Amino acid sequence: MSQVNIKVKLNYIHAEKLAELSPRQVQFQIQLTLPSGEIKTVQNKILIPYVFNLSSNPPIANVILKGEVNVIGEKEKIKNIKEGIKNKKIPREILQVVTQYTMLEAMILIKELGMPPPVPIPLPPSDKKQPPSTITPI
Repeated sequence: MSQVNIKVKLNYIHAEKLAELSPRQVQFQIQLTLPSGEIKTVQNKILIPYVFNLSSNPPIANVILKGEVNVIGEKEKIKNIKEGIKNKKIPREILQVVTQYTMLEAMILIKELGMPPPVPIPLPPSDKKQPPSTITPI
């Protein structure tokens, strides 16, 4: 997808803590609906609405993000992208950008609610010369 710019915008943010964290393990379910409504085309730009939903099991937190993806490029490329989306073939680049953006926003909101992150935190590579750390991230 050369010569195409992708910008993700948020129009709605909702995050709530439904209950205090229990000692049981928390599992997160993530759903991204793209497009979540009518796709609009304005000259060399396509506006694709999306909804991101993160919920937990047991139900202790919920995050909903709504917005739109602005894809700007040559008219022919925009037309091809719109046709692909109508055929349920969303370009991988658009899907990756939206997923990365919404996951980052959701992780920040979950952290602010005092919950564990929905994805494991990557550990730095261990150096055999140093003893393992006893510090646990919160």
